[in-house]
Amino acid sequence: MTIQFQANFLLKGTITCETGLHIGGTSEGIEIGGLENIVIRDPKTDLPFIPGSSLKGKMRTLLELSYKDSSENIIKNKGEPCKCGKCIPCKIFGSSAPDNKSKDDDRQQGPTRLVVRDSFTTVVKLETELKSENTINRITSEANPRSMERVPRGTQFKFEMIFSIYEEEDYSNFLKLIDSMKLLEDSYLGGSGTRGYGQIQFKDIYVLKRPAGYYTSSAKEIEISNFGSLTDMPKDDEFLARIK
Repeated sequence: MTIQFQANFLLKGTITCETGLHIGGTSEGIEIGGLENIVIRDPKTDLPFIPGSSLKGKMRTLLELSYKDSSENIIKNKGEPCKCGKCIPCKIFGSSAPDNKSKDDDRQQGPTRLVVRDSFTTVVKLETELKSENTINRITSEANPRSMERVPRGTQFKFEMIFSIYEEEDYSNFLKLIDSMKLLEDSYLGGSGTRGYGQIQFKDIYVLKRPAGYYTSSAKEIEISNFGSLTDMPKDDEFLARIK
């Protein structure tokens, strides 16, 4: 396989929390009586943020489950990500080496196409909320109360993703990245999603193309499109024609 860097696509915009969001942080150093189920925070500002690993991991999982081969590999790997190196999710998000690599390994090799940055809130001060919950013992009916810290509904975070083009099929795979974002909007981010947490929406989206010459000569970056939301994006064929 011959690959050569052709361009980077920068995908930027805003993540808006439609419901409370909980992405857990460390509970080390919490005082007695303090809240255990805390959200992850930026140590510099003490404000909640969305780790790039959380965003990328969730989009990958949802896209893997939409393809037969990769979803079957998840089952074979006992819940671990697909490692085949050939399916679309592996080509976009990357694949780690198999546990038992052999000389006959025919996995497709190549660089990971996608980088997902940490997403930081757009505000300088943010008050989180506490969500009180109970779990009930089915036999004794004993309640086990707990409190969850959440980023409140309406909070916004700036996101940035970089998708690299090395070969022709990467252009169509870029559209599959958009599909994974759509899947995430109808799923959830973070914990307790089946109890109503973590509904998000991507807004104020714009796409920039930086060809190889942008980094090596005086070539300019190209603004591809601006969209208010994912539903405003054109159909695949039209969008593919724009980005090539």
